[in-house]
Amino acid sequence: MFELPPTLSQTVAAALAEDLGGDPNGIGWSDLTTETLIPANTYARGVIVFQEPGVAAGLIVIPEVYHQLAVRMGVPQAEINVKRLAREGDRISANQAVAEITAPARIILMGERVCLNFLAALSGIATMTRRFVDLVNNSGIRILDTRKTTPLFRDMEKYAVRVGGGLNHRRHLREQVIIKDNHLALLTGGSPILEALRRTSAADVGRVIIEVEDLAGLQAAATRGAEIIIYDNAPPEKLRAAGAWLREKFGASPKRPLLEASGGINLENVKQYAEAGVDRISVGGIIHSAPVLNLSLEIHPVTGA
Repeated sequence: MFELPPTLSQTVAAALAEDLGGDPNGIGWSDLTTETLIPANTYARGVIVFQEPGVAAGLIVIPEVYHQLAVRMGVPQAEINVKRLAREGDRISANQAVAEITAPARIILMGERVCLNFLAALSGIATMTRRFVDLVNNSGIRILDTRKTTPLFRDMEKYAVRVGGGLNHRRHLREQVIIKDNHLALLTGGSPILEALRRTSAADVGRVIIEVEDLAGLQAAATRGAEIIIYDNAPPEKLRAAGAWLREKFGASPKRPLLEASGGINLENVKQYAEAGVDRISVGGIIHSAPVLNLSLEIHPVTGA
């Protein structure tokens, strides 16, 4: 079971308001075409189908969409039946059905595009993440995301990364200290890395992650208490040298900082980075460059309802 996105309900409400008009509280929601053409007493069965293979993510959205629609449109919850035919994280084949909704036809059509948009985007991220994870699977190295996310959609995208087998970096800036190049650029006098670590130590902010650009910076950070060192935009040979230095310096000590590769990593070269002796690999592209999958909803009348 994957931890649900903390903003799931609010995000779905905003998406429905965007698609149906009105506001996120359900005031003004309407589907003019469906309400004009389809009688209120028409029932149907909608089946969501993957048109291409991928990893399923976002199935949790479907019952939330139809729950909110039922509440806002005055339809009894008993008339809405959502059946998931796959689990989050399952590998899905082309033309495979992943969910079935039996309900008043108007409600199914009102929620169709929102469900498909969520599933297509999140399954694309989970699929891309799984491809990276599969490539480094035998190394024990973890694939992480970054904060390069769609504004107001971060919780959902990071959820999809977890479904795909990846790990999340911090959710927001309040959560954790990650010292990056632009922070260091504003620390003048002496060594910016040492000054940054002195300040974080004095502030007692917990685990510190720091980004470095060369071996000297990595060595300074490692000997001043950084717990994770991101060696940014370093080729595999430099990471290999950095990992060897850390192992020689710290041996099997639990105080050895973890080494993270970041920058310029893609599906073609991720195995080279995994073989360079790093502990973690962060890839912004598993979110911002993930293709949106092609899904559809097939609807069928239900007689005798």
